[in-house]
Amino acid sequence: MKTSPRSNRLHIALFGKRNSGKSSLINALTNQNAALVSDIAGTTTDPVYQPMEIHGIGPCVFIDTAGFDDEGELGSLRIERTLQAADKADIALMVCCDTELSEEQRWIELLKERNIPYLLVLNKADLLEKPDEVADKLEQQTGQHPLIVSAKEKTGIDSIRQSILHRLPELNEQPDIVGDLANEGDVVLLVMPQDIQAPKGRLILPQVQTLRELLDKKCITLSCTTDQLDNALKVLSAPPSLIITDSQVFRTVYEKKPPQSRLTSFSVLFARYKGAVQKYRYCFEGRKFRFDRYDKMFVYEKAEESVLMASKIAVTRLQYPKGLWESAKKEYEKFLMENLYEVLLGTLEDPETIKWIAGQYLTPEKNPLTADKMSGLITEISKKHLPELLGMFMEIQRKKFGVKKKKLDFV
Repeated sequence: MKTSPRSNRLHIALFGKRNSGKSSLINALTNQNAALVSDIAGTTTDPVYQPMEIHGIGPCVFIDTAGFDDEGELGSLRIERTLQAADKADIALMVCCDTELSEEQRWIELLKERNIPYLLVLNKADLLEKPDEVADKLEQQTGQHPLIVSAKEKTGIDSIRQSILHRLPELNEQPDIVGDLANEGDVVLLVMPQDIQAPKGRLILPQVQTLRELLDKKCITLSCTTDQLDNALKVLSAPPSLIITDSQVFRTVYEKKPPQSRLTSFSVLFARYKGAVQKYRYCFEGRKFRFDRYDKMFVYEKAEESVLMASKIAVTRLQYPKGLWESAKKEYEKFLMENLYEVLLGTLEDPETIKWIAGQYLTPEKNPLTADKMSGLITEISKKHLPELLGMFMEIQRKKFGVKKKKLDFV
């Protein structure tokens, strides 16, 4: 249920004041106790990303945010993180429970500026004497009639699902990975090196996604490893219209490709797909990709991106270290070690990556995690029913901390 990559899921963010019932609403929508709830205002401190599969909607991520009326210095930091969460939202639920909408109005304008569609939700209807009248007043202020719900009583929940479903066609209008570089009937050759650095027994996700899109486009798609490129070109009656390869063998493929064939890399395609192509143009010097310039961008990536996104960049670069300077390697490793617990928690959906991280940085000599954090990780892994990872982490725990004997008090 949670195997779809987070980047491929619909992101539904909930915004509202403290104690407006955002977390309870997530639990009602998912029909699970996915979010921590309490009568105490401010229970949710940092954004919580909860991957789910909702009937009719499909794979999605609910983002539970801190109240945007939080107070104090810590409150300001939490609001800033709530603001960052807005950038990851495909659609927002603006949750309110009264007619005082000054803060909500400000955030609605912010969502409009960022072209993020939103649904106005009037929660806690079970506590209102005349919810329809309150809803009318909210419509007068915002121009949108709110969905009247009670997360506690689980009434009106289906109206939210239906409203999200109604918006799905426009929400799913994502750019293609390959774009107009390939069309129906085009011959596309994927050159994918399978060296010691490649994950054993599987293709990496960008390769799988690109291959699936080319099949959907009804392209004639072939694949080979770098050492078989010459033979692959020989068996074709005409040169492929497009060749896609890994950046580490780009030069080799460029020197061997037919003049008629266009050439690009998975990295370039996904930089454009994710809107970062202008940023990565800086990394090119003519046709040469400058890895040192790419590595220098990490200081900006870790400031702009979430910890998990920055960690993916760091892990990928450490796994494929071509041209990696020692200073850049230390920077990537320092970031991972400082955020290791959060990175591991967020990587449980990708067992191969978490195994690599554990093998590199959870040795008895390097392991920076406390006994409590190791226990917390093991608890989360057991909840997700991942027996192979569970056994591996229990062994790591044993080697790092040993088996503690139970202390007996004698009177």
